[in-house]
Amino acid sequence: MNKLLLTSILLLVSNLIFSQVDTTTTSAKDTTAITRNIDENIFYTISLNNEFTKPKPAPSPHVPVKMIEAKSFVLINGIKVILVENHKLPFVSFKLFFDYSDVLLRKRKGVDLVFEELWGKNGVKYKESKISDFKSRTGTKIKVDDKSIYVEGLSKYKSASISILSDLAFRFSFTNRQLQEAKSKLADSLYFVSNTNRFIADAVARKLMFGEGNPIGESYSVDKIDSLKSSDVREYYHAFFNPNNSYLMVYGDITMNELDRLISKNFNKYRKGDVLKGYYPQPYNLPQVEIDFIENYHSDKLSVWMGNVINKTDFDENWLFEKSSNILLFDKEIGMFSSKFLNDSKITNLQSEYDDEGKYFAIEYDVSEKDVAKSIHKSIRAIERINSDKPLDSLGFQIFKSRIAQNYVEGLSNPQRISDLYLMYYVTGFGKYLVPNLMEIVDTISLPSVSKMLKHKLKPKQLRIVVSGKPSIAVPKLEKLGYKINYYTQFGEETFPPSLDRAVPDSIDVNDVLKRYINAKGGEERLKDVKKLLQWWVLDINHTQLFIKNKYMLPNKRLSTYSNKEVIVLKTVFNGEYGYVEKSGTITEIKGDKFLELSMERSIFPVLYYSDLGYAMYLESQIPLKGEECYKVRVEAPFGQEILLYFRISDGLLKRKEIIDSGTGKVVRYYNYSDYKTFNDIVFPYKVETVVGGEKVKLTLTQIKINDENIRKRDFK
Repeated sequence: MNKLLLTSILLLVSNLIFSQVDTTTTSAKDTTAITRNIDENIFYTISLNNEFTKPKPAPSPHVPVKMIEAKSFVLINGIKVILVENHKLPFVSFKLFFDYSDVLLRKRKGVDLVFEELWGKNGVKYKESKISDFKSRTGTKIKVDDKSIYVEGLSKYKSASISILSDLAFRFSFTNRQLQEAKSKLADSLYFVSNTNRFIADAVARKLMFGEGNPIGESYSVDKIDSLKSSDVREYYHAFFNPNNSYLMVYGDITMNELDRLISKNFNKYRKGDVLKGYYPQPYNLPQVEIDFIENYHSDKLSVWMGNVINKTDFDENWLFEKSSNILLFDKEIGMFSSKFLNDSKITNLQSEYDDEGKYFAIEYDVSEKDVAKSIHKSIRAIERINSDKPLDSLGFQIFKSRIAQNYVEGLSNPQRISDLYLMYYVTGFGKYLVPNLMEIVDTISLPSVSKMLKHKLKPKQLRIVVSGKPSIAVPKLEKLGYKINYYTQFGEETFPPSLDRAVPDSIDVNDVLKRYINAKGGEERLKDVKKLLQWWVLDINHTQLFIKNKYMLPNKRLSTYSNKEVIVLKTVFNGEYGYVEKSGTITEIKGDKFLELSMERSIFPVLYYSDLGYAMYLESQIPLKGEECYKVRVEAPFGQEILLYFRISDGLLKRKEIIDSGTGKVVRYYNYSDYKTFNDIVFPYKVETVVGGEKVKLTLTQIKINDENIRKRDFK
């Protein structure tokens, strides 16, 4: 539903009837900030700035295929007229194009779609029925998109054709019935797609990447469209459809004298309007790959959106290649990306967006829950290969250049594509550099320039990946990829991870899970033999290392010191009756709930004593955690603390521990355990991940001593 500008040059895509020109830029050296708002609460204007340099084609071995020289002039009201005469056939075409930027519509988001439904159907003199009769009688073509009206027909009807064009463009009108029909049609379409994974993934991806303060980040809604009034549509029209931001491209069997007479009659009567200009900042790419998951149950297949911001750059001498990026990446026959995916039966509905004028690169596709992680891995690998030093072999490179040349030659026989080509020149500021033989430019494209451009545009290490669908199977598989995962609602608001819990078979109870864990650790008898324990850990935080020494002695004595190899920076002591924390020479006594916790909890392998000390234990569910099935056990301690323990079903060992705030029910601290190894017949986790001061930290176990005689009661004073 988002209306992104098409930015491939029409001559580069043979099967595309190009109906839009790239208008994301203003004229050269336009650095104007926001200059005017139409009601601050309605429209916020945006434009992108760019400068262009003259192409520097190398000598060409091709037989010249020359473009016809264009003539251009500007009316007093600001309409830019471009004429290309061609009297070989009795046809003439007119295309009136309005060069305006995207805008922030906020509560009026959707007025652009409603306008497009009504645009080009009625003027004041020419109504829909009269236009339909004219088209049937004369064979004239009339095509409309959101920014232009195109009329093509026999030259003997050129007077009527340009009159219709003028009336539709500058005397736009509609009835209330037509407005309601347009709103109803759009609302129905939007309602139909609004809950689909594809629509949700695309809308959230654009919002997260660009923000709601950018028109690309805004989303459509049924409520907004229903609330639109006729004044909203007219205000939108008058804001952006003015003579002085329009281009009239004329091509075919018409002379300058004829055109001058027709234009004077049909266009001089319109007055200039204020041209809105503005600027919005370019968003930045993520520092690293991120997955954003949206929980949605309306389809068995998931939708994946994957993309990155394209940094806007000025054109260089290889501007033709810059504009050919779509065919290079996504052409179904030779596109580097498409060729790697179209033969994958697990990936369906592959689509792409590639705007090389400062917006973004993205692909979208549908895939099953079980294959989503593999498809993302494959996508990233494909982008990495495309970003390599040799993305194309020599044969593929020659085919690519031949396709550009072929499409250019074919495009010169299509009036609408020729119109768009010349418009591209003048709208972007290339008019004064109009090259009569673009075939020469093909030779300026080199294989290194292909690699350089792709490396600049595609960012495989900074992708935003948005996935919408059912979480039960997908999330555990996505966790295995190792990327950060955030969770959002379908409106782009951050939320909690989805619940993946499943019922535990009746044959399993909490005592079975705890007994299996104890046996996996080394067995109850061996664990209870441990009366003293000494461990050395290395803690990594913000590229800094701290060294931790922990001593334990049953029943509840413990000592921890944190040092930077030279001095102890933190010390915690508890001897069962008294405890304190020493930091920077300041001693703080342990009191309250923390004292009660340390007094009651056994310091070594607490799980052995849960039943004896009156802990309440519940086997809540079975849940996939980072791709591994776990039993989720809730433990309520007699001193008030609640914890969740996640035991791997595969081997019974503890994978994660969460400390719960009993008031809010939220996780306030967690520990992830991994890299289990056996020492003296007891299995210990040698790596622990947690959070300290809001920073994720990793601890690595470097040394263990069991029942060390040097551990004595006096150590805990």
